[in-house]
Amino acid sequence: MNEKYTVIGIERRSYVSKKTGNKVEGFNLFLSQEVDAENLLGVRCFSEWLPLELYSDEIEVGSVVSLGYNRFGRVAFVTVVE
Repeated sequence: MNEKYTVIGIERRSYVSKKTGNKVEGFNLFLSQEVDAENLLGVRCFSEWLPLELYSDEIEVGSVVSLGYNRFGRVAFVTVVE
């Protein structure tokens, strides 16, 4: 089961990779997650890199999303839940 996250920010990024020299385009998705954990006070926040081809206009600040990852730990898909 995939966990749900709330989108709290979206940053479009475009740069040239120092390793390959290729242009890289995508988005930093800033996410929050309500957690009921014994050792956590507050809200868990983090960011994920989203390649341009995975971005959708349905993803906006305030959306609740579910993320799926590939075997390398990178985002493979985003599903808007709410």
